[in-house]
Amino acid sequence: MKLCKSWRWCLAILGLLSQLAVAADWWDSDPLGMPVRPTAGSSVLQNPPVFSWPAQAKSTGYEVQVWSEQSGWLSYRVKLNWLQLPGPLAQGLYRWRVRVETSSGASAIWSDERGFRVGPEAQNFVVGKPSVLLADAISRSHPRGVPRGNDLLSLKKSFAGSRRNDILLLKQRIQKSLSVAAPVEPLHRFDTLPVSAATNQAVGEIRNQLQDEQELVLSLGLLWLVEGDTRWRDAAMARVRNLANWDPDGSTGRISHTQASRTILLILSVGFDWFHDYWTASERDKILTSATIRYRALYDAIVANGSLAARPLNSFNSYTLGYLVATAPLLAKDVPDADNWFAESFPLYAAIFPAWSGDDGGYGNGTAYGVWDVPESIVLFDLLRWSTGFNYYQKPAIKNFGALMAYFLPPGAPEGVFGDGAEVRMASSIARYGKSFSARVPSGLLDWYSSQLFGEDRRYFSMLSSPDTVSQVPSFQSLGLADSIYFPSVGWAAMHSSLADRGRVSVYFKSSPLGSFNHSHADQNSFVIHARGRVLAMDSGYYDYYNSPHWRNWYKQTRAHNAITFDGGQGQSLGDTGTGTKAKVGRVTRFVQSATYDLVAGDAASAFDPPLSKAIRTVVFIRPSTVVVVDELASAIPRRWEWNLHTPSSLIGTGSSYSMNSDGVEMCLSVSAPAAISLSSNQGYSPMPEMDSGKVLPHFWNRFAYKSPSSNSVFISVFRMDCSTAQEVVTFSGNTANVKVAGHVVSVGPGSVIVK
Repeated sequence: MKLCKSWRWCLAILGLLSQLAVAADWWDSDPLGMPVRPTAGSSVLQNPPVFSWPAQAKSTGYEVQVWSEQSGWLSYRVKLNWLQLPGPLAQGLYRWRVRVETSSGASAIWSDERGFRVGPEAQNFVVGKPSVLLADAISRSHPRGVPRGNDLLSLKKSFAGSRRNDILLLKQRIQKSLSVAAPVEPLHRFDTLPVSAATNQAVGEIRNQLQDEQELVLSLGLLWLVEGDTRWRDAAMARVRNLANWDPDGSTGRISHTQASRTILLILSVGFDWFHDYWTASERDKILTSATIRYRALYDAIVANGSLAARPLNSFNSYTLGYLVATAPLLAKDVPDADNWFAESFPLYAAIFPAWSGDDGGYGNGTAYGVWDVPESIVLFDLLRWSTGFNYYQKPAIKNFGALMAYFLPPGAPEGVFGDGAEVRMASSIARYGKSFSARVPSGLLDWYSSQLFGEDRRYFSMLSSPDTVSQVPSFQSLGLADSIYFPSVGWAAMHSSLADRGRVSVYFKSSPLGSFNHSHADQNSFVIHARGRVLAMDSGYYDYYNSPHWRNWYKQTRAHNAITFDGGQGQSLGDTGTGTKAKVGRVTRFVQSATYDLVAGDAASAFDPPLSKAIRTVVFIRPSTVVVVDELASAIPRRWEWNLHTPSSLIGTGSSYSMNSDGVEMCLSVSAPAAISLSSNQGYSPMPEMDSGKVLPHFWNRFAYKSPSSNSVFISVFRMDCSTAQEVVTFSGNTANVKVAGHVVSVGPGSVIVK
């Protein structure tokens, strides 16, 4: 089917559609509210797309209309503030609008009409009806949430063959675990304790203990399912029996410790389902009673009250929602309310999770929380697929997340980038996440990526329950993919000298529409540089715990990143509470790929409070090892502009030329401006973190600052990895400049950066 006369015609039509409305939207603007999707002029990557809009408190429902050339306007009525169509749309151009319905009838006011395109790049993802999926689960006798058929036969074959040694090591670990007494219920409620490092330590310890318990029960159950040895079943049942005796409203209840309660809910539900026929009637009742209380408390707090549908950017609750979706099919029929729970929870989950991602697979809360949300959900996705047949891995935001891992956590990377926990060294965990995820979401890129990861603990349930992986691994070169990538949904770009080379030079850039909210930082237009497996230009600070003094007063701040500040460290907005805001954002304005260089530019002017007149940063990565950073800044009030650089070793040099050495990897750099600037350096942190997150790098804060305030300024910074290329030549003419380096000329003119 031919969509339109030409691509230019298509784009012209989309541009027209994107401007059809004139502020007819009836909802209040809420940066944290349900996003408006599809956005005007977009080409969707999921088919059918999720239609969503901000919730209206007094509504009884909504009418949504979708227009296409083939069908004209079609109307749909929904109770909540999103719509998922029952089947994919044909390729073509569409428009949509929505209006609210109340007890007095439908409003006459429609929202803006927004045009979007469904093209060949859109991936089909049809969300099944909850009633049908649950009926499919109920039709199966217990156990429901287990591999069956060919999946089970494949596991049995691998346990006796390719995974035989892994199973032997698992059994050794299990024997050690079983020699340790089962967890004891905490005596005190955590919600009654003051917020402190000690409280967070205690909360973390019980969370980790119960996650280990979940891993143990799942592994024991898997061994029993595959091998039939009742010793493993009986040991798992003993652990489940112990947790069923804990007070579901007590120290591990939802109010005291949500993470503990959701983990126990999962263990109880899996235990009830997997070992159903071996419990006594009284044991079944006890497990179901405890699971029901825990489920209902979580459901009431995040689903029934509408809070998550109104504001889905709640990383804690949106992730917890997955536990409700995964466990309801295991309890259905035995718990009368499970049908209603699943009917409300599942569609919401399919509409919003992962909440910090777009369909392109980006993840705005940072690489650490990306892997702690998506690959960590493997158990939840598997239970849902085994019990209902619904494959959540086919959602584009999940499928495409693999590209984020490959490009932002590439093989041999020393640490992650951006957001809370980015600095945590977890190479073995990344290898496990990467391999277990790629086994379930096969693609050429992930087949290559997982083959390049090493050091994983193969005894984890997510790895042992993985489907068999491909034996023929493609080379990266054979995939025909670029060495750089850009994720529009989160405003991230990664540029590599060669992604296939573990000794690569990597440059990461962020200018995000998610701002500094939640686990993101006030670091729009910031960058990070890794080379030869070492960190050179770093994200600084430790994730000791959320909202700690170090977290608030250093880690989240703009000055803690390779970004622009002014007047003694004034940076981007963290909102009224100081914990972050989505109202002050950055945006990527250019992304250019070529054979010899890549370029990305971002605008962070509106991220500052009050906004600046101009805050445009352009990063040019000239392969294989040169980086040019151009900052163009302006303010109605003269500012003393500051260029912040964080390094794991001190800078050596004078004037504008410096060098540093990070564990044997050298970097030369210069920072220039048309007016006089000075360098100040500080070592360490203030305030210091209260808990060690595992980061071992020392820290040097280098701040290049204008000696006199100015309304307009330019910084030109050049990095040469290994100091191998000839030193750059930088010339200024007012606020314009030319940079000659690595065989290229970077010209900085009014409002433009050109590479020749």
